[in-house]
Amino acid sequence: MLRKHLVLCLLLILMTFSACSSAKTIHLNAECGVVMNSVFNKIGTEDDCRVQCRNQCLAYDMRLASSTFNPDPKSGCNSCDCVCR
Repeated sequence: MLRKHLVLCLLLILMTFSACSSAKTIHLNAECGVVMNSVFNKIGTEDDCRVQCRNQCLAYDMRLASSTFNPDPKSGCNSCDCVCR
């Protein structure tokens, strides 16, 4: 009986650990446009990137683990990579 409970406890611990360690990577595409001869970015700064990522993670009922701001100096349109856990 004790052995059965021990096995069940170990399975529960393993399931909990695997659920916590799963990560989801999200790429937020560049969304920008020209307004009065200036490029307008939806993701203009690292802070904008972090906020967009946090919102995306919340939509998946996860929390933000990291965000990477990807500025594109050629086009002026920025993108963002998010990791949610």
